[in-house]
Amino acid sequence: MSCGTSDFEQAKKVALERQRQLQQAQSSGLVDVSRRFVDVAKLTISHLDAEVQAGVGKVVNRDYKQVINRYLIPALGKYQIQQIDHKALLALDAYRTKLLKREPNRSTINTHNAALRRVFKTAVDRGFLLPLQVPQLVNRGRPPRARPYFDPTDYQRVSRNLREFAGTGHKKVARQLRDLLWDYALILANTGMRTGEEALNLKWNQIKRTTEIDERSVNREKITVLKFSVVGKKRARTLICRDIGKNVTTPLKRIQQRFPDLKDLSDKELYQVDAYVFRTADGRRPAHERLVKAFKVFLTKHDLLTDKEGQIRTLYSLRHTYATTRLRQGVSWDDLAIQMGTSRAMLERHYSKFKVEDRAAEFSGLEERRRKKRAKEKSELDEAKKTINTLNETIQTLNKTIAKLLQNQDKITDRRTDD
Repeated sequence: MSCGTSDFEQAKKVALERQRQLQQAQSSGLVDVSRRFVDVAKLTISHLDAEVQAGVGKVVNRDYKQVINRYLIPALGKYQIQQIDHKALLALDAYRTKLLKREPNRSTINTHNAALRRVFKTAVDRGFLLPLQVPQLVNRGRPPRARPYFDPTDYQRVSRNLREFAGTGHKKVARQLRDLLWDYALILANTGMRTGEEALNLKWNQIKRTTEIDERSVNREKITVLKFSVVGKKRARTLICRDIGKNVTTPLKRIQQRFPDLKDLSDKELYQVDAYVFRTADGRRPAHERLVKAFKVFLTKHDLLTDKEGQIRTLYSLRHTYATTRLRQGVSWDDLAIQMGTSRAMLERHYSKFKVEDRAAEFSGLEERRRKKRAKEKSELDEAKKTINTLNETIQTLNKTIAKLLQNQDKITDRRTDD
């Protein structure tokens, strides 16, 4: 270790004090080695990378790396790993708030704490730290709020204006990116996919159009559905696209037409191609950050960047739009959790507001009044139908009577003619 001085006598004092500390640690059963937090953090990053390369790492490993590099190392890097205590964690809180320029959300703190636990685990595994020395992590973040999304009116503006935004830009690469952004955004909003790796790793051979039986229909109706097989944060899953009105098929076709080797293929042939779907016309896979930046430029240009509560919208808001729309259409929490590759608890934490708001008529008593009105109208309608049926029967009887009278009149006329 460095004694932090060029004076030999002073260095001896520092070294002897350090030796005393280590001897005390040994006698107390604590670890007798010391490592800086920054060194253990970098070792943790190498472990995260190794997991991804071995195919066992989670998508969240990328988030952990970003947290470690951007927040943990700058705030805690100078500490010895065993010196991370309550005071050091308060310093981390202050640094994080300063960097974010706001109080972080609880979900953000959860991710940061998970990354910090990975660093502590590395230290324990390497013998730099004992389990009892790992500090207790707390979460003082803001309570979860409804995620920023696009209401039906704003989403119409998004879909309409993205068409105009596509193909614009001073450079060819920008125009191609905005072309793709148009299709990318519409597909995100109609599938609930996570933007980033989950969406950008989608290949044509992970898309299928199949015929399914709707078990809930009266006659077990056969329906055609479009499916995506994607890899989420934890595991692979199959999701069903909301393709009513070809909301997903149309943007997929536009992407297909940009590639000479794909544009003449049938769906059956196309959905066997081992190539990434979301590529610009020159064949490149765009970085997630570039799509995020382009979408922000679009939202700013069309005054859509913030929602009614002042929250900043991003590409991820399209996933939130999908969730809120499906909930308002009556999809259950459990079914939506499976479709979106998340937990019911997460959905209830962030979207329960919409379930309550959408039941406002029931809670206010208005729905009860509507039911009574509908029942009354139904009763009146039934009475009207009965009256109409009675009148029809009367008319039919009168028509028959008139027909008989006419026949009799014709017979009388014929007799007089004969006479």
